[in-house]
Amino acid sequence: MKTVGFGKWFWLALVMVLTLALQFGVVQAAPMDSFGERFERSLGRGTAPEIVKEYGGEYVLPIKERLWVEEIFRRLIAVTDRQNLEYTLTVLNSSDLNAFALPGGYVLVTKGLVNAIGDDEAKLSAVLAHEIAHIEKKHGVNGVLRQMGLTVLFEVGAIAL
Repeated sequence: MKTVGFGKWFWLALVMVLTLALQFGVVQAAPMDSFGERFERSLGRGTAPEIVKEYGGEYVLPIKERLWVEEIFRRLIAVTDRQNLEYTLTVLNSSDLNAFALPGGYVLVTKGLVNAIGDDEAKLSAVLAHEIAHIEKKHGVNGVLRQMGLTVLFEVGAIAL
């Protein structure tokens, strides 16, 4: 009869516990320093062009509408907790009704959503504030870090087995 060593079961249990902790938010990403913020910005910078391309490129709103949207965006980012972050707003050339927040301060909103909102400042403010909140709370970068952590744990688990 073959006996299994303590080491194998220990590593398997550790991988399972850490995986569950990461999955259910028990383990949080460490506070980000300047390196972390540069990493976050590079994630957004790398992802934004792909999304812009997927949604038909960048759309330039008519001047009056563009100035109005940019003014609302400026007012919202003026009161964020992360004043060191350079926020960027891009309107996508798509009739879809959608908006995105990417790590590092990138907010993307579709032409279709802007048109559907019309001149309702409260609705536009709510959409932009919602996306900015994702950036403020680092939802995108924490998701990436959580996924990276899970990948590492699974690799360690596979090696241990």
